Amino acid sequence: MRIAIMTLMLCASLSQAQTLTLNSPKSDVDTTPTLTLNSPENGDVYYQGDTVYVDYDADTAYMKYTSAGIVIEISIGGLSYIRMHPIHLDLSTNTVGRDDSLWGRIPIIIPDSVTIRVTYPYQTYSTVSDSVFIRVSDYGHPSITTGSHIISIRPKLFQGVILARGKNNSIPGKITVSGSKLVSLAPISAIAFYSAKGELVADVRTAGARQYALGSPATRDARIAVCRFADNTRTSILLMNVR
Repeated sequence: MRIAIMTLMLCASLSQAQTLTLNSPKSDVDTTPTLTLNSPENGDVYYQGDTVYVDYDADTAYMKYTSAGIVIEISIGGLSYIRMHPIHLDLSTNTVGRDDSLWGRIPIIIPDSVTIRVTYPYQTYSTVSDSVFIRVSDYGHPSITTGSHIISIRPKLFQGVILARGKNNSIPGKITVSGSKLVSLAPISAIAFYSAKGELVADVRTAGARQYALGSPATRDARIAVCRFADNTRTSILLMNVR
């Protein structure tokens, strides 16, 4: 009988000790690291080619956290996120570490387009959208993220200067540059785009259109547009990106 009583007391004692262990306070070491995106803010508007400063904060837990660095990612209209390459940073992983000079405020350039594999093969999409998601995430652990802010990206804006070239140059005012488009009073047969060095970048058949959107990936390096019309006249325009 004495042995049975001692056994019961020992079991009760072990059970109490186990209960005390389970109810002990959680250590601060287990606190989840947090990143907070300050800028860009929801609703901000940018243009292709703009420099955007991504401003974020990391809490104390994150600063104690062993991390390979952070990455900036964007998604066009909800498509797959892709990593952006920070300006002045020459790293193949596109990451910024806590000891980098860019930490906390990272500049990126809004590209004209992005290449994403939604379905095979990879496809190129314009960045122009009212639903561009941007976020900051930990490189090694994507679940540690700021969450996304939604911004808008607009097409590049151009200013055009008419250049007189040869006897077939058309009358001034026949075609103008309006924002991100060439706008013509007469149907355009074709447009030849040249680089600043005079190299042909693209030769576009426009099938008599009176407008043409500028800033496409094929013509992004163009500085001169030579518009040809059905009457064999042409207008040469110097393109200057103003946004």
